[in-house]
Amino acid sequence: MYQGWNDFPLRAGRAFDYLAAVEAAAGGPEQAAGFFRLFMVPGMLHCLGGPGPWQADYVDPIVKWTEQGIAPERIVATHPAEAIALPHLNPSRPPEPSRAFTRPLCVYPKLGLYRGEGDPDDESSFRCAVP
Repeated sequence: MYQGWNDFPLRAGRAFDYLAAVEAAAGGPEQAAGFFRLFMVPGMLHCLGGPGPWQADYVDPIVKWTEQGIAPERIVATHPAEAIALPHLNPSRPPEPSRAFTRPLCVYPKLGLYRGEGDPDDESSFRCAVP
């Protein structure tokens, strides 16, 4: 499951509540991790757009998990630098251009933290860790 931190209609707390319900129903976090992962997307609005890295391939990690047993720990997401108009969220604000960059999406509660060196626009300069 993925959820944008900046999602106006569906706040992040709902995703955390759902994760807790899945873990409770599965018998705990370790059991739930065998079939469920939550990836929080920094800056993403409702399904796309926003200042964060909102473009990601979620299908390939699911296929690898189900067909090869390789559970996703990190998904690379991109902000494509395209100005995306989302008038249903903020009709009075025109889309703002940005620069392209990548970030890791990490299994919650881990976040992508900058290592302190390397290109801050490249996901390889980040590690997944609990802050």
